[in-house]
Amino acid sequence: MKRYAVIIDSSTTVPKEIENHPDLYMTHLAFTIDGKEFKDGLDLTYEEFLKALKADKDMTSSMPTFGEVMRVYNEVKEQDYDHIFVISISSKLSGTYNAFYMVQEELKIANLTVIDSFTVAGPLGIMAQAVFELAKLDAEVDEVVSTLNYLIDNTLSFIIPLNLNRLMKSGRVNKAVGTLSNLLKLKVILVLENKAAAIDKFDVTRTQKRAFSKVSEALKNFGVNAKEYALIISGVDQSSPVMEAITSLKQSFGPIKIHQQVLPSILALHGGLGAITIQAIRTSY
Repeated sequence: MKRYAVIIDSSTTVPKEIENHPDLYMTHLAFTIDGKEFKDGLDLTYEEFLKALKADKDMTSSMPTFGEVMRVYNEVKEQDYDHIFVISISSKLSGTYNAFYMVQEELKIANLTVIDSFTVAGPLGIMAQAVFELAKLDAEVDEVVSTLNYLIDNTLSFIIPLNLNRLMKSGRVNKAVGTLSNLLKLKVILVLENKAAAIDKFDVTRTQKRAFSKVSEALKNFGVNAKEYALIISGVDQSSPVMEAITSLKQSFGPIKIHQQVLPSILALHGGLGAITIQAIRTSY
């Protein structure tokens, strides 16, 4: 059996099975609230974050500092692992991958590999779980890397905000378009396609039920099925229609494995209250 470590960042959600895994390490992204900086997941509870979100405070996010990445790297390299896998949020969405890569260029840890997941949140946790499962099978490093790349090639994510207020506030959605969409109570579906350069608009519907139907149809077209894939459904707060989404997706996919999770604060500050993400990743490898 191999002894592998996995380093993730705080934009990741992980399956319950590995939440307390001794070989799982995390670096913390940063965000600011009204000009004050916090380490994501350390300096502020999720409840306190939601309170700030409800108060519509000015918030921005940023990648982990080089010092934060170096701290975790130095901690892990002292543990005598056979190999260390760093699985980062997409380089297209954050500078986190570059921070991981540049610190490795400085430290030159011989048994460390940095992986660009090209996605965010739930699929990264599934990838981390895959590393630990492969370690039990005594898989070599190249086999693990090949499997991770395979999983990366088979993931798809959708985001359905309750409204576009936070996306307008961050400048990611035109204010006039966002205001009109909110007034008409339209459901805007956003998509992060496989290795996409950005999160784009996928569709606009009148109802939540229709939005879930559109997502299910797109997932089926992607090849998602109950035997080979898992779904990750993440909400921000009680106004996120998580149970409605799960019911709809079960009707479409039957006994598919569904992980119900909380959307990380670093992502929730862009999606806003009531936002939901529906992500699919192939787990058959």
